[in-house]
Amino acid sequence: MLQETTLKSSMTENGSLSGTVVIVEDDRVIAEDLRSMCEEAGMRVLELIGRPHKAAERIAALSPSHVLMDIQLGGREDGVDIALNVRRTDARAKVIFVTASADERNMARIMKNGPLPVLVKPISEGQLRAALAG
Repeated sequence: MLQETTLKSSMTENGSLSGTVVIVEDDRVIAEDLRSMCEEAGMRVLELIGRPHKAAERIAALSPSHVLMDIQLGGREDGVDIALNVRRTDARAKVIFVTASADERNMARIMKNGPLPVLVKPISEGQLRAALAG
């Protein structure tokens, strides 16, 4: 029942989505594509974060409704580590992984800590919209 309430509150009457997004992606071109798709769907993008250090702190400070998270970010922490930290500090934020690295090890780490949506790059606007709405 809670999921239905959340879904209804994130859609406007004209079918576009509402809410806020932080995008954690180290590839600037992909980050900008994700921004464009989110904005096209009706979401407000608060920030693009390209480096993993302090990503969890920025997400906590911004308090978005959604976080799009790449897994491989080229730092000491990867996207799974950051997402788990975000879930501990702000359970309200819905984390959606957008990655080219959906290998068994990463998938097991994600599922072990509560299933989170995983979109494998390249993604379509429809896939992203469905994940944001769900």
